[in-house]
Order: sequence, then C-alpha cells, then structure tokens
Amino acid sequence: MEAAGPTDEDVTDDGAERDAGDAVLDILMGVAKTSIDVDLDIANQAAAILGTTTLRDTVHASLLEVVNAKRRFELVALLGEEGRFDFESAEHSWGGDT
Repeated sequence: MEAAGPTDEDVTDDGAERDAGDAVLDILMGVAKTSIDVDLDIANQAAAILGTTTLRDTVHASLLEVVNAKRRFELVALLGEEGRFDFESAEHSWGGDT
C-alpha cells in the first residue's frame, strides 16, 4: 500500500510541503490555518500592488497594510492635536532655518 500524498493542509501556497516544524512555528507565531473564499481577481490586483507572489503572502500583506494604515491615521490625528508636537522646534533641531 502506497503512502498517501500530502493534503492541502500539508502544502504551502507555493507548493512546498509543510512539516511538523512548520506547524510548531505557526503556533508560536500566532498563525491560524483557515479556509476562506477569495476573489482571485482582487487578490491578483492586491498581489501586483504589494509585490507578493503567493495567496498566503498577499492575504498577510493586505491585513498588515490595513493595520498599518490605521496606525498611520492615528499618528496623523495625534500630530494634528494642538500643542501635541512642536514642528518649529523639530525643524530647528534638524538644521532648518533659524
């Protein structure tokens, strides 16, 4: 009897086989294996923008971009608060006009 080949859960998006070490690494890094329906046209557009080559990397980079966009928005909001940041002082510190 032949050994069964790898299942979908044993293969990465780029076709490489996963091993037990990968599963342990996923657990340590807080990675969850899940199944979702993905619009491949949108995923391909996102991959082109993000420079990713696998669906897994595209989804990860997309999620990270959303989180980072919120952080940038929050930073801009903080910097926009009156008295929160002294732009004039910062300019002088970097050798700006006196």
